[in-house]
Amino acid sequence: MKNIKLTLTTCLCLLLSGTLFAQDLETILQEHYAATGMEKRAKIDSYVMVSQTTVGGMEFPTTTYLVRPSKMRTEVTFQGQTIVTVYTGDDNWMVNPMTGSMTPQPLDPDQAKMISSQADFDGHLYDYEKKGYEVTYEGAGDVEGTETYMIKVATSEGDEFIYHLDKDNYIPIMVSTVTTMQGVQVTAETYMSDYRMVDGVAFPYSIETKANGNTTASVIIKDIQVGKKLDNSLFVRPSGSDTD
Repeated sequence: MKNIKLTLTTCLCLLLSGTLFAQDLETILQEHYAATGMEKRAKIDSYVMVSQTTVGGMEFPTTTYLVRPSKMRTEVTFQGQTIVTVYTGDDNWMVNPMTGSMTPQPLDPDQAKMISSQADFDGHLYDYEKKGYEVTYEGAGDVEGTETYMIKVATSEGDEFIYHLDKDNYIPIMVSTVTTMQGVQVTAETYMSDYRMVDGVAFPYSIETKANGNTTASVIIKDIQVGKKLDNSLFVRPSGSDTD
């Protein structure tokens, strides 16, 4: 009888714990949506971001175009030439004049997968069930002395993203990523700071990516234009080029 009572007590504790974590998750996410202006973001169909990207000590002027729900075009200028990368989900391609050719080439599956996360207009944490993500609250965390809420996002492809939301304001300050590229597991941390409100929506103006503690890339945002009408031709592969 004693063992039965202990088993029932254990089950009840586990059940209550799961229920409380689910409640915590929804409460935290609602606070996060409010803090980042998600209600206003949901009414925006596009934005253009002008930035300076630094990789390996070299700086690259960059312009990024995003259109709801997940179209993305990135233009990176290097040595007077512009590398164009486009993701639409249906047709993903790149023009890289540094290869000696102006013919658009299809992105490989790993490249497309990596960009698809960036192209998600509202991010992983919004409408996650419709996107097929499994989202769980992982408890308290810490990022360089700042207490955080840890929210894990697991995709159907096996990738994991752990968002660290600042406990004081529910703003994401770091995302830890575990993904597979060319059959190899890759981990990275992306740090976001210098948040500014643009038309009621929070954007990080400083982004730094690290792997094994070393900075691999950093981005400083120069300007963001919200709601700018973008021609669909920006995302259309030029005719006569190679297809997937």
